[in-house]
Amino acid sequence: MPKISYVSYINFLAARQESHRLREQVDSTITESANSMWRSWNESNDALRTRIAESTEAHTRLQYHLSRTKQEIYDQEKHVWALKRAIRDKEAPLKVIYEQLYQIGCIPFSCS
Repeated sequence: MPKISYVSYINFLAARQESHRLREQVDSTITESANSMWRSWNESNDALRTRIAESTEAHTRLQYHLSRTKQEIYDQEKHVWALKRAIRDKEAPLKVIYEQLYQIGCIPFSCS
């Protein structure tokens, strides 16, 4: 078995110590990177969850406003229909009155 010189032994120990230090540094960097990735993943997950909640709330509000708008349109259409019916109901009596005024010689808006 060959004898190892003292300088070679010192170099071996230094290289071994440097290797151990590098392994610890790599392990520390990997752990730090993994923690950073988990932290980023959790933050993006929280942001996404918040955005989903905001979108859901906005959708609910829009649905509510849509239903109110549709109800208002329906109510307005109902009022227009009622006004048209009221006008139609008044047409026959107005025709009779106009005819009577015409027969007595007093045309509407020109009687003196």
